[in-house]
Amino acid sequence: MSLHAWLLKRAALAALLLMQFHGQGSASEFGAVEHRRRTIYHSPQMPGFTSWVGAWTMPDGDLMVSFTQATGPVTGRPQAPADVRRKLNWPPDGQPGYDMTGLDLRNVHLRSTDGGNTWMQVSADPFRSCMNGVTGEAQTALTDGTILRGVWGFYLPYDAALPKTGYLERSTDGSRTWGKPEVLMDPAKYSAWPKRIRQLRDGRLIVLGGVASAPANSLTRHGYDDLVRPFLLVSSDKGRTWTGPIEVVPEEHRKGWGGEEFDAAELPNGNLLCVFRRLPAGAKKEVRWQGMLEKSGDTWVPSSAGPAPFPHSGHPDLLATREGIVLHLATSGIHWTGDAGKSWHKLELPGTSYYPRGVQAADGNIHVVGHTGSDDPYGKVDQSIVMDSFRLIRRGVPTQNHANADLHLLVDDTGLERVTGLQRMINRPRKHPVPVLQADKPWEGDRAQAWGSVIVEPDGRFRMWYFAFNTERRPDELDRGGYAYAESRDGIHWTKPNLGVVEFRGSKNNNLFYTCSPDGRNLVDEELARRNLGLPALDEDGRPIGVINNLDGLTVVRDDDDPDPSRRYKLIANMQDHRMWAYAYRDRYPNVTDADMKQARQVIGQYMDTSPDGIHWARKPRRISHGASGDYMMVTRDYRNGQWWLNERSAAGRGGRNAALRVGKTLERWSPPELIFDNGPDSENGKIWQWHGGITPFNYGRWNLGLLERWPDQLHGATCELVSQAEGTSWQRVMPGTPILDVGSEGEFDRVLSYPTHNPPIRWGDQILIYYTGAGVRTNPRKGVPMAIGLMTLGRDRFAGLANWRAKEPGLIVTKPQTLRKPGLLINAELTEGAPLRVAVLTPDGKELAGFGLADSRMEPLANGIEHRVGWGHGRDLAELRGREVKLMIEVKGAIVYAYRWE
Repeated sequence: MSLHAWLLKRAALAALLLMQFHGQGSASEFGAVEHRRRTIYHSPQMPGFTSWVGAWTMPDGDLMVSFTQATGPVTGRPQAPADVRRKLNWPPDGQPGYDMTGLDLRNVHLRSTDGGNTWMQVSADPFRSCMNGVTGEAQTALTDGTILRGVWGFYLPYDAALPKTGYLERSTDGSRTWGKPEVLMDPAKYSAWPKRIRQLRDGRLIVLGGVASAPANSLTRHGYDDLVRPFLLVSSDKGRTWTGPIEVVPEEHRKGWGGEEFDAAELPNGNLLCVFRRLPAGAKKEVRWQGMLEKSGDTWVPSSAGPAPFPHSGHPDLLATREGIVLHLATSGIHWTGDAGKSWHKLELPGTSYYPRGVQAADGNIHVVGHTGSDDPYGKVDQSIVMDSFRLIRRGVPTQNHANADLHLLVDDTGLERVTGLQRMINRPRKHPVPVLQADKPWEGDRAQAWGSVIVEPDGRFRMWYFAFNTERRPDELDRGGYAYAESRDGIHWTKPNLGVVEFRGSKNNNLFYTCSPDGRNLVDEELARRNLGLPALDEDGRPIGVINNLDGLTVVRDDDDPDPSRRYKLIANMQDHRMWAYAYRDRYPNVTDADMKQARQVIGQYMDTSPDGIHWARKPRRISHGASGDYMMVTRDYRNGQWWLNERSAAGRGGRNAALRVGKTLERWSPPELIFDNGPDSENGKIWQWHGGITPFNYGRWNLGLLERWPDQLHGATCELVSQAEGTSWQRVMPGTPILDVGSEGEFDRVLSYPTHNPPIRWGDQILIYYTGAGVRTNPRKGVPMAIGLMTLGRDRFAGLANWRAKEPGLIVTKPQTLRKPGLLINAELTEGAPLRVAVLTPDGKELAGFGLADSRMEPLANGIEHRVGWGHGRDLAELRGREVKLMIEVKGAIVYAYRWE
């Protein structure tokens, strides 16, 4: 498998995982950005006739579009024979312009290799018909690159050899040539019209369209209208054989349905959400309906059907997005649902072109292709193929403040009186399969590493400050590498804006935001040290004490407590004069004296610089601490206590790297360091492995959590363990030896290291985002280990839990007594066997309260798929128990329980 194919395969997996990650949304949660509309094709003649599009993605990520093109004279053409007109009931009375007989008709195929920016015509195979709507809508690509298209042969009366029912054709050369027809259903029993071909997550294919229980070619088109109903066929062998037809609407709605056009989107649970075009019996106009097909083994059962909340508008088109929502695309507007069609919300976008088809590319961009005009006779309007493109964003503002006194995690036994029959487990995050940010600019070098920070702004914008590094360190390239900036709206696709701040080879068109060179040019620490250059280093009282030409452990924070807006952003790092390393690198610093080295060692410490916007800095770093042992540090916010943590190494340990914390009410004054995790017997006091220094502490619920970095001395993989602290107690390792951030598999970019950025994780809806540096395998002896920045995600609150799977007896969780303050109880649980939990409310001495026992409990899963609302009896909550001291008992059988929350 080629690298490109592998990346696409992983991107497809990412789309599925992200659909599961995001869960469901609220009406204000999703929006669209970067919309543009452009014409991608026009017929070679005016007016043009180009209509009835299909759109799909190829396995290599290319986009493809198909459509019908007609060319030839507008008037003076021959008419279809009378028998053909009677059979097809075409053209409409008094409208001969709809008769396409005598025109050059072709199925045109376009392909784009650059995400839809440019298009190339691949093929234009001819066909003969009198119809204006012989379409290429039912097309898709298999994983081996084969293209399938569906055809309704009834509309091809001039080719007697073609089946006069629904059939498939295959192309193995990108649409240039097509194989023989493959009939979908027995033509002696059925007439089938394929309108969509969709591929399911399990690899099976489904065909959607219309079916009539009448032999092929036995009726007129109007005769079929009275019998046709929507249908679904399924194939497990790449479309060679099909099972069905499967009914897609409940029995009470099947008669007088009126139309074959519908589409379906696969939901995370395997159900199919459907939207139909329907003309109900006796109605004068067509309407939109929607329905649900519930998965039942290898098939589906229609569970509901009823009016949809948007108007009729041509053929329905649905798109299941990687963001976890389903889009309904129509000329009347684009709507989305995050709750399987229970509610629909309109995006702030114009309506699409006619008969739209939507696809989502590997980069996340959504492209909707259709034709101008509508169902027009030939030559009446000038038609062309147009494409709308946009990206989805989540409008619910993400946050890094997770303190919540009502949220009780089960990461440790704090607050628990008894746990039986359950095992605590770490819930490892799911990884985005490819880096979200890599070094790809001339000034960046070959490594992007998140020895830096990701901040979410109040407007929801993601901002990243990171290290770019040129590991080769060639003497002629000592201006490559440095301190760089990127931003994103969705947390996945990052841009590197031209900041105009730092000069690189005569230009400031780059994303570098900081340099220690006094003249603003980008020079690396070694070159500046050789020249005895740097920014002025100021001590705690503002007095000059030397120069600074290197930053390590870089952290950027937004400080909303500072009343001075010019100091809103703080850059904090371990800063130094790199000449202090001359003793170790004599060949690099031949002119540095012992006195220079001694003076440089007096400079090292933790410094802070300020900025109004995170881009333009005062470049007057002032020392806030002399620092601890080593060069590693970071700063995170303790929201619960209105203070900051400074995470560093301490000289007080047994030797080697360790993790210590300072606290400060401001960023200028810090407590002495407290050693939190030292090297002990399980690491042979740092001989097998040692702590790298990072805890990355952050509030979560009533707890503090952290990602403790482990550095291997003899073993493989620099990983992170989960650590926790209940307020007022000591930090502890949740599951010693079990990583929560682990290295990747063979061939992946994070094969040897996974360390987080210097900030709390980001909670966005029902998802937790963790950015990290991933290091891969070194393949170039002249360069260092390659690094890039990746993304991991967890379900909200799901860091660790208590699990029971197929045990003979259920497990029990009994909390310590607590005073009830709120009436609602939510349980964050993953039901691995599908059966609900049971919850009882106990008195402090352990007796079930009447009406609140296990037998009385009820659980209602919320739409987010994360939590379950607990009640007792018929809608009973805990309001009547407010103010009482109680315990909870949770019975767990076939589930993982992560947390509970009062509301």
